Amino acid sequence: MSNEKQSDEKINQEIESLRSEILQLERSNELLKKRHDHYQKIIESTDNLITEVDPEGYFIFVNESASTVFEFSPEECIGKSAFDFIHPDDRERTITSFENWIQKKVQSATFHNRQVSKSGNITDMLWTINFNYDDKYNLTSIMSIARDITEQKQLEAAHQLNLHHLQSLSKIDGVIRSGVDAEEVMGRIMEIILEIFDCDRAWLLYPCDPEASSWSVPIEKTKPEYPGAFTKNEYVPMTDDAAQAMKQILESNEPICGILKPGEPNYDQLDEFRIRAYLIQAIYPKVGKPWELGLHQCSYDRIWTSEEKVLFK
Repeated sequence: MSNEKQSDEKINQEIESLRSEILQLERSNELLKKRHDHYQKIIESTDNLITEVDPEGYFIFVNESASTVFEFSPEECIGKSAFDFIHPDDRERTITSFENWIQKKVQSATFHNRQVSKSGNITDMLWTINFNYDDKYNLTSIMSIARDITEQKQLEAAHQLNLHHLQSLSKIDGVIRSGVDAEEVMGRIMEIILEIFDCDRAWLLYPCDPEASSWSVPIEKTKPEYPGAFTKNEYVPMTDDAAQAMKQILESNEPICGILKPGEPNYDQLDEFRIRAYLIQAIYPKVGKPWELGLHQCSYDRIWTSEEKVLFK
């Protein structure tokens, strides 16, 4: 009986020990679950984009911010290539950087590029990237946190634009103060405008008056490969189309711009001056009729940016 009693006590002790271990495991699991839920809440509530991709760059995890940056739900992103969301102008640079990092087996990196959403919205992102390797140093995954720096980039661009604007005005002011005659001053100013906008032709037309019988382009500066359209002081008879264009320019408070290519209303297949894009506005001197200031791009179908229009105005 004594042996049986001892055996029962030993079993009870083992059972009690097992219960204690189970209780500790349950408490540990509960604590782990709380920590997991806490971290998950942080990951999903942050405005930062958090991603994990496999070694080929396909998403295996994204947080809820993907819905804002990519305009796809996290579930929809899984299996998609992260490189498909990169701005076309940044894609090659990004892929090259990743290939270099992987080849060198770096642990972490910082990188900036632009992401394009499903609707075409562009977001500037600053990435903090961590590379995960196994014990044989084979890449297993890449985890990243990206911060939206679009507003910062816009402020930097605005600052650069203002600086460029002031530098341009300073150049023009220096020419005006040089003391040379008016015609030479205007010629130098047109050269500066040609340089500032990196266009192919800059010109002044006079008068910008739909009621005038003729007009001329007394000042014009061009790149060598795109010679000027008109000879100095050559007067051209006014046509209905020219008068209508001048009227539109005079009525507008903003510069008039456009692209000339097949399919566009103003495209002229026989245009010997190869004008592909233009930016034009009226200039009102204190005395006399308005002038017309214009820029031509002949080398490609240029789309004038809002910053360039502000600077031109």
